[in-house]
Amino acid sequence: DLKQQEQAYAKAYLKQLGREAAVGEFRDFPHKILSEVGVSAEVSNRLGEIRSMDDKDPTRFAPFWLGNLERVEDGRRYVYEKSYDEEAGEIVFSKIQYETGEVVKRMVYDSLTGEQRTP
Repeated sequence: DLKQQEQAYAKAYLKQLGREAAVGEFRDFPHKILSEVGVSAEVSNRLGEIRSMDDKDPTRFAPFWLGNLERVEDGRRYVYEKSYDEEAGEIVFSKIQYETGEVVKRMVYDSLTGEQRTP
């Protein structure tokens, strides 16, 4: 039952985005998580617990993997992205307006401590 619910959710998500694609298993999707790129499990877990209720906050819907996902909000498409800059020691959450590429909000965290950095 859970597998069917998961696939129904994925199909609804694609429909919301106006896209068609095959729905597969999660393991079919190539992805990396923070601990796989050298960030400690403690920092990764801490950042995974951050979920703001502010619609402009990029941590609200950011994927738990490094990469992005799209959401349609009030008829506008946004990209929520989580990236890792090893050289700068930063984990970056971004909310980007899809059509214009405008960064609506960006939040940066220290990859060693998990503390938010001032932009």
